[in-house]
Amino acid sequence: MNPYEVLGVTKDATQQEIKKAYKKLSLEYHPDRNKDASATEKFKQVAEAFDILGDEKKRKNYDQFGTTKKVVNHDFDHSDLFSRFFNQNQRQQKPSIRVQLEISFEESVLGCKKDVKISRQTQCRTCKGTGAKEFESCKRCDGKGKININQHPWVIQMDCDLCDGSGKDVKISCSDCNGNGNGERKEETLAVNIPAGVENGMTLKLSLEKEVVLLNILVRSHSLLERHGADLYVVVPITYTQAVFGDTIEIPSIGGKINLKVPAGIQSGGKLRLQNMGIKTQFEQGHLYAIVQIETPSELSNEHKALLEKLSKIEKKSNYVNVKSFKDKL
Repeated sequence: MNPYEVLGVTKDATQQEIKKAYKKLSLEYHPDRNKDASATEKFKQVAEAFDILGDEKKRKNYDQFGTTKKVVNHDFDHSDLFSRFFNQNQRQQKPSIRVQLEISFEESVLGCKKDVKISRQTQCRTCKGTGAKEFESCKRCDGKGKININQHPWVIQMDCDLCDGSGKDVKISCSDCNGNGNGERKEETLAVNIPAGVENGMTLKLSLEKEVVLLNILVRSHSLLERHGADLYVVVPITYTQAVFGDTIEIPSIGGKINLKVPAGIQSGGKLRLQNMGIKTQFEQGHLYAIVQIETPSELSNEHKALLEKLSKIEKKSNYVNVKSFKDKL
């Protein structure tokens, strides 16, 4: 079975064209309306064809493999598909507009207000988005907007699937928009509040009157700070003497430079926590961690060398606990 041939559409048909073809054929061959002996089988074929082409993944698989065996579930309930289609048709979702917004590290932590430019699809001015130059009464529901579906032993009333409950159908399509109801695209600038604590790759959803804007956040990296959840980390290089005697040094934070007291005798890799100086999210308050890295000088003056040589002669190896433990384990 070729689903495109069954529905009478081309391979480049849009979802709107596929749905329209399915509506027409499913109504034509539905057993409750068509008593012809072959109608039930044709209705099943139409349902199977729409089950493939109405689902983007299944349609892609069919286009790739050229067979329904990889994409069709032969055990599905055709009547259920018929009902599900029309229920979904009444719950149309707003079209989405995807926009990428780049912000700084600080803006992601503290929050900010940004102007975001979007391109929106406007309605055709001539037909006001209906796609019609002239309407006629819907033949499916006789202009009532409602139809009765027989599901023995019940009769279910629902919005007409052909006119979507309007009671009107297109008699003559609008020539200015070729019947699609679309006008020109319009550039617009939105003032968007970016909440504090957003992360790189996060998507914010902005609901407009007729569209949904999906804002993908791209956060520029900081030159020194690194984020892990709500906590911030910074690697702080210090000198040998600062590690031995201790010192007060400046380090970066979200609010600017702050003083950090380095205790005497700290080891390389030592972690110092500055409480509640990380990122405040809806769920937690993070901390700022300073990771100490003792830097060994690559160049020494003669005086510096002489002092270190003298130090090496008088220092006690027992003061180096990790060195002693390592040698004992050899």
